[in-house]
Amino acid sequence: MRRNALRGYNGSGDFMKRLFSPLSEEAFGMVRGTLCVSCAMLFCSVILLLHIGELAPRTYALYRLAAELETVSGGFLLLGNAAAFVLERARRR
Repeated sequence: MRRNALRGYNGSGDFMKRLFSPLSEEAFGMVRGTLCVSCAMLFCSVILLLHIGELAPRTYALYRLAAELETVSGGFLLLGNAAAFVLERARRR
């Protein structure tokens, strides 16, 4: 990233807060929370895939678990952001 893009960034989430500045505190917390949980799910999926190694009949269940973690993380992020949008929309009325 360019240096100007990070001006005023102190590591405490100010950059993300400015990016989502029109959101209320509750909606921003929902977006940030679902993003953290989604990233944790993806991280667990990658670690699980690295641990499994090659696909074999005895590791098929773990492979399916990793695939489902990857799929669910996107759905969880989508639902969390939709809920934040609904919360923000209801707050502005």
